[in-house]
Amino acid sequence: MKAKNVSPDYLLQAIVKMSSAVGSAGLAAGQIMDIKTEGKQVSLSELDFIHRHKSRKFAETSISSGIIIGGGNEEEIKRMRNYGKCVGMAYQLWNDIVDVIGSPQTREKPGIDMLRDKVPYVK
Repeated sequence: MKAKNVSPDYLLQAIVKMSSAVGSAGLAAGQIMDIKTEGKQVSLSELDFIHRHKSRKFAETSISSGIIIGGGNEEEIKRMRNYGKCVGMAYQLWNDIVDVIGSPQTREKPGIDMLRDKVPYVK
């Protein structure tokens, strides 16, 4: 599928944002910390670091990249980045709750992350 009428500058800007988000200061950092802390006690700040760099960063970048590619202005991009941060954290909380109680709607069984000894926000 080829994008029509999309500025190459906007595409490049979105690619740079996405690359930064998945790199060593983004998703990769969160994933490394997540793996390193399996089975260990972690502080709230360490747990927050993991979720800010994984779920929140993923949602923030996905949403704001669409606005960038669509030609949004700086204020629109900023608002959607903030919205993405909230979506990412809401997803993480939902995911942690589902891991504790399960979800009949998605047929997800409780305990997947607990079996891997991951630390959730909720217990």
